[in-house]
Amino acid sequence: MFEDSSDTYSYKGWLVSDSFLKRAFAVFGYNLVAGLIIWLLLAAIFLILALILAAIGIAAYGISGPAVEVVETIQVRV
Repeated sequence: MFEDSSDTYSYKGWLVSDSFLKRAFAVFGYNLVAGLIIWLLLAAIFLILALILAAIGIAAYGISGPAVEVVETIQVRV
């Protein structure tokens, strides 16, 4: 684009570079990092929710809840 290889801006980040490939990879990198942060936050929220629901289930039914009783009944019949 220009005759010399230096960028025209004082900020030397890839997002405002004169090179199209540098700008493209900068946008891709920011998108990738933002996506990872969002997915990690969602995974943490779902993990905490699962632990809370599991604790409520154990508190209500104990370790040997209704599913364990069904399995024990099936084993006795066989």
